[in-house]
Amino acid sequence: MQLAGPGSLIFLALSLHHNPEEVHAFLEWAEEVWGFKVECVTDGIPSEYVVPDVLVVGLRLVDQQKAQAAAAAAAAGTLRRKDEQ
Repeated sequence: MQLAGPGSLIFLALSLHHNPEEVHAFLEWAEEVWGFKVECVTDGIPSEYVVPDVLVVGLRLVDQQKAQAAAAAAAAGTLRRKDEQ
């Protein structure tokens, strides 16, 4: 099952309150392993919805081959993050 295609834009609101290092490690993993481009979103969020300890990011799939390889490794149970190796 594919989560996103090249035309998809996925928005995530990630809390930095508990573990900002884990959030940043996850975003780095999304780029390096899964082939997403990660962009911090600041424009277009109404001020009444802005929360200081929440990072809003947009993810766009830019490397279909990386995504397919990561999905195959995940299905095989062999996909690991750097901190798990």
